[in-house]
Amino acid sequence: MSGLTWVALTKPHNFMDEARRIGKQRNMDMVAIREVPVTAGAAAQAGFAPKSPNKKMRGMYSLAAALSGNPTLGQNFLAVFELSADRYAFVAVHNGVVMAGRDIVADRATVEVDFNDVFQLLSTESTEEKWTKTGVIVAPEDWDYPAKHMSLEELLPPKMDLRKYRLHPLTFGLTIREIALICLACVLLIGAALGYVHWERRKEQQRTAEATALRLAMEQQKAAQEVAVIAKPWESEPGPIALLAACQEYWARIPLSLGGWVFAKGTCNAKGAAATFERPEHGTTVNAFTEAAVGAGFSPPAMYDMGTSAVFAQALSLEAKAADQLQSTTLALQNFTNTMQQASEASGTQFQMSEVPWTPPAEKPDAPAPDWKTTTFQVKTLLSPNQLLAPVTEDGMRIREIAVELNHDDAQLTWNITGEIYGR
Repeated sequence: MSGLTWVALTKPHNFMDEARRIGKQRNMDMVAIREVPVTAGAAAQAGFAPKSPNKKMRGMYSLAAALSGNPTLGQNFLAVFELSADRYAFVAVHNGVVMAGRDIVADRATVEVDFNDVFQLLSTESTEEKWTKTGVIVAPEDWDYPAKHMSLEELLPPKMDLRKYRLHPLTFGLTIREIALICLACVLLIGAALGYVHWERRKEQQRTAEATALRLAMEQQKAAQEVAVIAKPWESEPGPIALLAACQEYWARIPLSLGGWVFAKGTCNAKGAAATFERPEHGTTVNAFTEAAVGAGFSPPAMYDMGTSAVFAQALSLEAKAADQLQSTTLALQNFTNTMQQASEASGTQFQMSEVPWTPPAEKPDAPAPDWKTTTFQVKTLLSPNQLLAPVTEDGMRIREIAVELNHDDAQLTWNITGEIYGR
């Protein structure tokens, strides 16, 4: 099972007591507990699963806990597995600890964003032992990263003993105080049995109170559904025009050749942009390249791959665009498709679109469906993003990431653009 909420446990001899307390505070029902290295600063980790009447979690095990216990992956790894059509599992473990919010199952676009964020974060981490030297990356063969291609069946074979990674109900493992309370309840029940008439009267009062509580709960639930406002995901993201302008400004500063090294690829999203240069055979040294970069106005780059790859990164700060006027889904997709088809005639532009099914949030399983639909898109083109997307209506569209690669054989740039289209 994926999607657990991982919390550090600090009491080495009272794991379940601490886990039950946290689970009660967060309204969680099941937990998987795993030990972590001493250097992690915690005694253990607890992965919590929320209460849900739609999931039967007894007997299930935590995917993140099972993978972190596999010696093949070690204490530092990013692992992506394709589960079915456009459904991927992603687990990130750093220094033996499952990273918060990085135990998920989602579509490829979502997983790629999380994967890139974690990879950039760990790759730029300033430590004596660089993550890129010790970290393991596992991903499908079509993933745009040098990685090991291993399936879940290879890492977690059917004969592997997974019992210690199972989810356990938080109500098991009673404390002495709870046992004492149960014993007291038994004594009270025995005493109540001696006075049948009094017990019957109390039972009737209890039934009346339960019926009243149930009616009030149903009324509150109905009222909550009527006033529930589901967060609109596009309202927290910058609009396409602002992001395209920021990315274009960044790419305008990046030359195809710098200090004897050659531009290879780059990415740009709402959080920041990065450009990778590679040292050709018989190219200049690391120091010579760094001096040339600083002389050209760049900050010293981060070096990787034994001094043959350099990355220039820049953070971006863009305001969110919240005042979108959504079109109908049919019209929005028709306009987008028309623009892509026109571009394909001149530049061989290829694109894909996929509707994202509505899934209620785990904390609100009864939440009503929103009045909009979400469609993801992926575009591969030789046109610049500004030139390609200029005719597309800005309202209801968000760009998730712009990636670019240079083909050294023909000195041609290939752009890959991902994002979402929202419509009524």
